[in-house]
Amino acid sequence: MLKRFCSQAFGTINVVVGVSSLAAIAIGMLTIFGSGGLLLLNKGGVKTIPEKQIKQTLQLGIGSTLLGTVGFVSAIVAAAGIASISYAVDGEEESVTSSPD
Repeated sequence: MLKRFCSQAFGTINVVVGVSSLAAIAIGMLTIFGSGGLLLLNKGGVKTIPEKQIKQTLQLGIGSTLLGTVGFVSAIVAAAGIASISYAVDGEEESVTSSPD
């Protein structure tokens, strides 16, 4: 009972981390493309917002993308590790309970 509850709780937390990491990647990529476009417009002579602010936004987008990637990879590695441990424990339980007479 406790094992099943912990497994479901970990699965839920892992899904939340994975989805929020994917959202951080998506937002970061949109920020990178938008800031890159504004930077090119600014370099081309069209004045939008100050270049310093564009560069800060670009760095924020890069950081968000990298952090989201690290979170997503961590969620995948954690899920694979727990799945292999869970499979090993379930395999031991099945071999003990279904031994031939």
